[in-house]
Amino acid sequence: MYKTRESRDGRDHSPERLDIPRRTPRTKEESEHYARYAWAATRVRGDVLDIACGTGYGARLLEPHARVTGVDRDTEAVKLACSRAAGKFLVAEVPPIPFTADAFDFVVCFETVEHISDDDAFIREIARVLRPGGQLLISTPNQAVSAPDGVPVNRWHVREYTLASLTELVERAGLDVRGTYVQGFRPRIARGHRIAWRLQGLTWTRSGFVRSAMRAFLGDAEVHPLSGQDSPPGFWLVNAVVRR
Repeated sequence: MYKTRESRDGRDHSPERLDIPRRTPRTKEESEHYARYAWAATRVRGDVLDIACGTGYGARLLEPHARVTGVDRDTEAVKLACSRAAGKFLVAEVPPIPFTADAFDFVVCFETVEHISDDDAFIREIARVLRPGGQLLISTPNQAVSAPDGVPVNRWHVREYTLASLTELVERAGLDVRGTYVQGFRPRIARGHRIAWRLQGLTWTRSGFVRSAMRAFLGDAEVHPLSGQDSPPGFWLVNAVVRR
């Protein structure tokens, strides 16, 4: 996850970065990022490209199920990824994506598209490197929650998306949306969110039944199919397939 332009105030040029050095997440953000990769790990196979792979915590979850290649703009993050996960990792700014056409069966792109100035070119590049029938797994913040007036709260984000605008972006690039998903619901307890998310992270070592039972109290970071939601989700996730 990284920025591709200067922050709006122009003062800080360091990339937005999140790392999960432990096997269990400890914060809201770590829980959400971990959950996305855990969700993706149940779907990927073959050759997988992890865009904005960061320090490799996600690739480590994907690698038991697929051959992982990662790309990120940050040299130090890529070095760490090489030490954490099997696979190939390289430094590059995207777009363009530095691989030949039809190179991958899956592309995983979490919390990245909102950082890209030319999002159309970016998604077209993803479609280009996917094989016929290849799949994109993509996530992005829900504009209605994190940018209700149209201006993202996160200064590294160029824009944010509604589900309709994300779907339209993906379909313009020649992919068909096969599944839409939601993620990111706060704990229902009135106070102590930080402690709740720490405990929520520990539930990843437990069964799905235990995690489900604890969601209402500890917050829900897991990825769910889109359905009638009690509250707006923090994030949209889309599974799309190359049309050609």
